[in-house]
Amino acid sequence: MICKKNNAVMEEIIGLNDNSYLCECGNKSLFSTNKDGYLTCMECGLVYDDSKSFEFRDAQTYTFEEFLSNKRTEVFRSVGMRTVVRGGKDYFHKHLGLEKTKKFRRLSKIHNTSINNAERNYIIAKPCLENLAKNLKINIPDFVQKTAWKIYKQSFHQKLLRGRTIESFCAASLYSAIRMHDIPLTLDDIISVFKINKFSVKKTFSIVVQEVLPKLNYFYIPLSPTSIIQRFSSSLGLSGEAEKKAIDILKNAKDSGLNFLGKDPKGYAASAIYLAGKIMDCKATQEKISSAIGTTELTIRNRNNDLKKFC
Repeated sequence: MICKKNNAVMEEIIGLNDNSYLCECGNKSLFSTNKDGYLTCMECGLVYDDSKSFEFRDAQTYTFEEFLSNKRTEVFRSVGMRTVVRGGKDYFHKHLGLEKTKKFRRLSKIHNTSINNAERNYIIAKPCLENLAKNLKINIPDFVQKTAWKIYKQSFHQKLLRGRTIESFCAASLYSAIRMHDIPLTLDDIISVFKINKFSVKKTFSIVVQEVLPKLNYFYIPLSPTSIIQRFSSSLGLSGEAEKKAIDILKNAKDSGLNFLGKDPKGYAASAIYLAGKIMDCKATQEKISSAIGTTELTIRNRNNDLKKFC
């Protein structure tokens, strides 16, 4: 028996020749008794108790390919600040002087040459993506931001950013992650935060859906009118019964064969809210509903003709 003492923790390495303590890997000479009282095979890492054994082989990796195959989550590391000196002034807008200005410009040049194109792109894209997620009308969870970052990185590795702006791909990646997790946000909500070209974001989003999501085995979930009703019902002052009635109208229409594809789901949601409000005596006018959801009164009247028979 050999005893080793490390930071007041006693670890015993004992040799056992009894076949009853033979490990599955065939090893019987080296076992470790840790502070929890379990017997651990020092060869394969199998942990034994008096009644059962616990396997931890899932975390063991012997090659780089096994490490990549066993990864569970994507690392969402924070990209640090760059060494940037403009105009010879520091953070407090004080002049650095000639010698310090030359020194920091030389450091900035060395820093720019030491990073690759991917890191240089990520330094701009990651803060852009984080600011976009923070300024949306609904709080975006961290796992949605991680999914969006993974989509953006895959887009960069597929060399899809050439000739396109970083802002448009950040918006398209975030909206793709939002649609994957079925969060009731529209593309207009993202565009209103960034103030960028709507046509450019839509075109970029179609590229992400067609070329990036299949590579990651992600699936796009279209925006449903039901989620829009659940989002805007409280701001419009609808009761729980009126909200349930609006959802039932859409469900009856879908079960009867009404096709929602190719049409804006906001129009059907606004129409269902308006019809349910009339039935349940809730004062929700077409003007109020259209301004809250982001559609027009004409669209609500046109969708009323489709949904009236399902009330």
